[in-house]
Amino acid sequence: MKLNLRVLTFKREHFPQKAIMRPTSNFTAYFSGEGELPETNENSVPAQEAKTPEEIANPDAVCALCKTDYGTPLNKLSVYPICDSCSVDLEKKIFPLWVKLFFGGVLLLVVFSIFWNWRFYAAYNNLNKANMAFSKSDVSNAAQLMTKAAEEVPETRDLVQMAAYFRGIEFLSKDKSAFALAEFNKCTDLGADFHINQWVLNSEIGVAYDKKDYPMFLKTSRAILGLDSTVAQSWAGVASAYACLYAQNGQDSLKQLSLQYLQKARKMDDTSAVSKDYTGRILYRIDSKQIISRDEFLKKFPNGYTSALNK
Repeated sequence: MKLNLRVLTFKREHFPQKAIMRPTSNFTAYFSGEGELPETNENSVPAQEAKTPEEIANPDAVCALCKTDYGTPLNKLSVYPICDSCSVDLEKKIFPLWVKLFFGGVLLLVVFSIFWNWRFYAAYNNLNKANMAFSKSDVSNAAQLMTKAAEEVPETRDLVQMAAYFRGIEFLSKDKSAFALAEFNKCTDLGADFHINQWVLNSEIGVAYDKKDYPMFLKTSRAILGLDSTVAQSWAGVASAYACLYAQNGQDSLKQLSLQYLQKARKMDDTSAVSKDYTGRILYRIDSKQIISRDEFLKKFPNGYTSALNK
């Protein structure tokens, strides 16, 4: 039984001096019979429950973890006010020291890997640039870029041989056959698509020509013709070798053989700039019995050579 003092009404009577104690489930009421109960008002607030505005705590000033009232609003974690001390402790629990150290170690490893492997990135970049330059017939620039790529990763054998391959083509385009041959001889592991044997033979032709070893020039030219007889320049190479032998020995049979092979070459290609170049040089060699370099020939005949045999 609960006793509500605010709604309790009774008839005023005198009780004996002996107090009456009435226990209830929530509290114990004592009635001594002396005096009267105070007047009550249902809307009044008991004195023990009344609080001043200063006594009412600001919920944003009370830390959600340590329950300390700081009097001023705290920083919030989501919707919960957290004091600085608890915030530091919470951060330590979420990210303990070993996690921070591990994360720092990972970052250092990543930075180290980037610097350590930078040479591979640089080599790959130069490789792509070299292939692009070569596709545009810029052989000199392609050779330089491929050489840089090989220097970045000298342990990569394929890249080193590719650099030698590009340098060989560059030397051959500048009539430096001996240097070209030395470079092509380094390309032993490149695939058949690179036609290394043919490049080696072309370089050997140049070496033989530079040494005035015309029998070797003829032998190597025939070897190239045996590899690919569908190219006009293969036939022209044999014609050039016979023309050199004719200029050296003066045998008319060598002249006729040179013209025969030249005629087969011109049947395949008689209009390109390359065809007009080697045709003029071979005919000049037969007509003059003089063997001069290509640079000397172009300087002497900047507009091309016209032979009586060509009419």
